[in-house]
Amino acid sequence: MLKAEHRAIVREQLSDSCIRLFEAYGVTLVADPPGGAAELDDLSMVGVIGFTSNHMRGTMVLAATDAPLTASNRVMAPARDWIAELSNQLLGRFKNRLIPFGVELQMSTPLSLRGSQLRLVTTERALEPDIFMSPNGKVAVWLDVEASPDLVLAAPVGVSDVASEGDTLLF
Repeated sequence: MLKAEHRAIVREQLSDSCIRLFEAYGVTLVADPPGGAAELDDLSMVGVIGFTSNHMRGTMVLAATDAPLTASNRVMAPARDWIAELSNQLLGRFKNRLIPFGVELQMSTPLSLRGSQLRLVTTERALEPDIFMSPNGKVAVWLDVEASPDLVLAAPVGVSDVASEGDTLLF
């Protein structure tokens, strides 16, 4: 489990990454404050992707109702493919935001699930989702992380050499 001071940094980076990802596709998300009134009974699609680094490993889960997925899906991909792609892009953005803190993640291949009233059931408080509201639906992100006790999130210094999301890189 992450130390409390690390958890706050990680959640802030993931939350901002989620808001900016959907914003890039024309969907405005607003964070529902912890303990807010948002219910997650109507989630219909889930993307799951794993990651590892030298000092931590885990899983990120992105879930949404139909409306934010449809509104963000400009390429008209099948919903299962789109939630998997969004989870891949979200973890990529999160990965880029952790590099200045001295953490380099390796990502697995995403998978998707479709269902009715999908819910992650856990007894661990650290796994409470970050919930976001859009004008016509909800998005939720969970992060399940195991970290070694020697994990250090160094304070970011200067500008990193990480490409910005959406940049084209030619090799």
